[in-house]
Amino acid sequence: MKESRGVVRWIVLVASLVLVAGFAVALGACGSEEETTAAEPSPAALEATTFDGTVADALADNADLSSFAEAVAASGVAETLAGTGPFTVFAPSNAAVEEAAASLDEAYVKAAAVEGSGLTEEELRAVTENDSMLEDNKVITIVGKDDGLYANSIKIVEGPIECTNGMIYVLDGVIAPKD
Repeated sequence: MKESRGVVRWIVLVASLVLVAGFAVALGACGSEEETTAAEPSPAALEATTFDGTVADALADNADLSSFAEAVAASGVAETLAGTGPFTVFAPSNAAVEEAAASLDEAYVKAAAVEGSGLTEEELRAVTENDSMLEDNKVITIVGKDDGLYANSIKIVEGPIECTNGMIYVLDGVIAPKD
């Protein structure tokens, strides 16, 4: 009888050790998963790129922004965007311009540009309101329910493109001048 009690105690002891070891492994796995998750960028985070030139140069060099770049050149704002800055430009992609069927002119260009600030993604995520180059016009950035960034309710789909004198963000719509 004493032998069977000793065996039972031994089995209980071994089972307890196995449970404790399993629990420790499970806790360790949870901790390392949290650390890995924290280090990974948010799926909605934008991918920054660097351009070795001014905002005006980057616009002119980007084939997907050629409609906006042509409007910048035609309006005479290219010279300003080639200056010291800093600037933040919310440029519509060619597809966005085509979809909006907008004839971009100086008012559209100035409505989409902020002078005096090279806003980072972190600053945009802080929900900012900035004066555009167009008098009495604001560019308001918010974080949407999808954790995406929006400028005047238009989704920012690319950027920032970090230039020597500011930032460019690509939109899937066109910021229109205030009526």
